[in-house]
Parts: sequence; structure tokens; C-alpha cells
Amino acid sequence: MSRAGFGATIWALGGSISAKTKYPQQACRVLEGFCQDSLYQAIFWGNEGKEYVVKEGKRIIVPEMYNDKNRKWALYLSIFMGFGAGTEASDENITNQLGAEDARIALDSRKVLQNEAKDNGPGAFSLLTPKLPDDVNMKLADASAFQSVAITKVIMGKIEIED
Repeated sequence: MSRAGFGATIWALGGSISAKTKYPQQACRVLEGFCQDSLYQAIFWGNEGKEYVVKEGKRIIVPEMYNDKNRKWALYLSIFMGFGAGTEASDENITNQLGAEDARIALDSRKVLQNEAKDNGPGAFSLLTPKLPDDVNMKLADASAFQSVAITKVIMGKIEIED
């Protein structure tokens, strides 16, 4: 299952390879790279001992390194993982900066949007679009989840698509 949570993934944002691309194999390898767990870890957590440390089995963000302006590449690449991805690292960072109680309030506030996304399907918020019937929402969410999994399996060479 995609780690993208409730946000749009690279596939929903049009991340695909044109049939007219000059270098299709290289393009496939780039998309394959975005499916690697090591890239996910690097984007959202960084390197152990630098952007985070492990204490008592828990990752602890090192704020001055994790929030360094030279780490903006991680923000840009995180878009390919989906807007809801990487929340565990983000939550830890927010908790470090605000303290436990204020972080809880801040993090609870985003649950409203997460619930809207769950109710209305990926990319659709009832504040902006009309509410769809529940059965349609369920089918859209299932279709989106299937699409993400299937495309990832194709990229990884685990399944093939015939014309």
C-alpha cells in the first residue's frame, strides 16, 4: 500500500512516462527510484546520527540539522511521495519544536482535512467540491489505492501490462 496517506501521489499528479520519451528505460529507473524505501527514509528522516538519533528505540529529530535550509531538496522530493506522506517524521519535528501539548493541538487540527479526504476520496475536499455519494467515494478510494499499488508493481517489474 502506498505511504501517501490521504494526499495525492506522483501518479495522481500526472507522474508518468510519455510514449514519446527519448530515454524510456532511464525514465523507468527514475520512477523506480521513487519507490525505494531508502529514498523514503532519506527524504522524511534524513541520516541517522545527523538529522535524527535513535534513543530507546525511537527516532528523535535533531532540529538544527533536520530543519537546515540545505535540506530543502527533501521537501521538493516529498511531493512525489504524496502530500500526506512522511507524517511520522513531521510529527516528531513539530513535537520537538512546540512541546508535547501544543504539538498535540496542532496535529489534531489537521485531522479535519484527513477526515474530509477519507470521506470524499483522494484530492477531493467537501469545502471545495460537492459531496459524492458514499458508494462512489468508496469506489474512488479503492480505485486510487489499486492504481498506486499496481503502478508501483509495474515499475518494480513485479507485474507486466500488455497492450
